[in-house]
Amino acid sequence: MINKENTPYTENYAKDVVQSGDRASGNFNVTCNEANEGLSIREYLQKIWQTRTVNTWNNGVSSVIESIDGVGTKVQIYTNVFNNLISILEKWEISEEEVSKTAVTLRERMLHDLIAMNVDDLRNGEMAVAVTNIIDINHLQGMYGKIFADSMATAMGNVIKELDIAMTAGETAILGEPKKVHTFNKLHQETENEIKTVLGDTYVSEALKQQLLEILQKAEEKRNAIMKEIEFNIWGTGLGIKEEKEKFVTLQAGQKVIMLQEQPTDTWIIGPRSNGITAIRKYMTQLAGEGRENLSFETFLEEIGEKADKIPNDIKTECKGLTMWDIATGKTTVFNPFVSRTLLWWVEGEPIVKISSQIHVTGNPGRKIKEGIKKEETQNYWIQLDLKEVKLPQIIEILQHTCDISDEQALSSRNMGIPYVVVCESSDVSTLLEEAQKAGHSAKVIGEIRDNLWVYLENVWIGNTSLCI
Repeated sequence: MINKENTPYTENYAKDVVQSGDRASGNFNVTCNEANEGLSIREYLQKIWQTRTVNTWNNGVSSVIESIDGVGTKVQIYTNVFNNLISILEKWEISEEEVSKTAVTLRERMLHDLIAMNVDDLRNGEMAVAVTNIIDINHLQGMYGKIFADSMATAMGNVIKELDIAMTAGETAILGEPKKVHTFNKLHQETENEIKTVLGDTYVSEALKQQLLEILQKAEEKRNAIMKEIEFNIWGTGLGIKEEKEKFVTLQAGQKVIMLQEQPTDTWIIGPRSNGITAIRKYMTQLAGEGRENLSFETFLEEIGEKADKIPNDIKTECKGLTMWDIATGKTTVFNPFVSRTLLWWVEGEPIVKISSQIHVTGNPGRKIKEGIKKEETQNYWIQLDLKEVKLPQIIEILQHTCDISDEQALSSRNMGIPYVVVCESSDVSTLLEEAQKAGHSAKVIGEIRDNLWVYLENVWIGNTSLCI
């Protein structure tokens, strides 16, 4: 039921907002349900259930684990790009088909980010089976709403099939604009009317009238753009199932630290995942101002002037012809299915690789890896990592060079191209690397476990820095 006291001051709120939202939410659910029906994970779980009796089930699955996370301010990048596309469409400078295609790409990247932030946080051998999304949208009216809802639904279906993880739309809350927005809008209209009254005065010169009319027109265009923007927030809950039988081996000195890296797209761009994106947006705004996501890389270089000379030529070559949003996002790799279903072989068999730790590096690789191997072990260990083979996401390297960000400072907030780590027995390294290659993942040995718990990093990023943490 709509609370009239809290309802935005629009006569057609129920028709324009609530009903549009219901249609979008229903469309999301239908798409997800249809895609979920075809998942191999669904058949897999049904087979496991059918082969278990009440007495033996407890020897299989011991618990269902939840992980809750969102994609933070990275949503704003996707929103800004989408709003810009709609503005271009309104000027007939781009086709609706092209806008819809790009919108699907934006939503797919956002969902990859969201799912990775959820299911890769399942770090104790759990296998991810589903993600439930909670979506808040301020309105879904007109062409904006149609393209948004259609592209979101298409992306949901595509991502479910690609990752083989079930997904539901969960709750889609269609929120009206808050009262303050309408208060400011009313104030703008009142001010506009007062100025128009002054313009009718015969004592006002024609030159001043023309100047005021131009100011009013620009203010009206900006107001309309703000009032019709689609803004949304999305977060989710990942569900994983854990086998009662322990899958991990004991941590020992001599075990190898293996990095699973984000896979570059066909444009050779490595996405930075969702972690540390707030800092990325802050530095981008300092360099190129608002709307920087929509700049071409070449325009971005012009905007930052002499600072562009600090960017290495190989980065300029890799980013040539792309937009900044294409460089700053990328399709995030989700590692849980590979680790849980292939390496650990989940319920059906023994692990094919002896793993002592699996670590989701959301930021600060040294600290995260240190925390990941510590666990409940009574003996202390230290980790020696050589990072010369680690490829930085291009957006991070661009900002490090142009904003004079040290390796130490960059290390503190981002994963720096090391999104996921597993620690395994030295004898199993070749098997892990081979399986990663089969699955389409880039895997590299970056270090080993030694006695005493501290971390020594060599050849760290743009300054080839050595750090001990």
